[in-house]
Amino acid sequence: MTTTFSPKIVTDTWIEASWGDFIEATANLDYQKGKCYYYKGRLRIEMSPVVNDHASDHSIINSAINLYAGLTGINLNGYDN
Repeated sequence: MTTTFSPKIVTDTWIEASWGDFIEATANLDYQKGKCYYYKGRLRIEMSPVVNDHASDHSIINSAINLYAGLTGINLNGYDN
């Protein structure tokens, strides 16, 4: 079942909405990767900030730290999620 919710929901903030609006929003493919909350007539959809740009920035930072540690002889043990 594909439902289109109109108007487009502003994410990462609480907005006034009915329970029906909440159900429609959670069925919308644009928001299925987000976390949806409904509390006392208000709706919130939090979208993950992890996208390609974030991953690319993260990779550059990891590479720079590893290079620095390698060149200066610092023992390094890193973890990534």
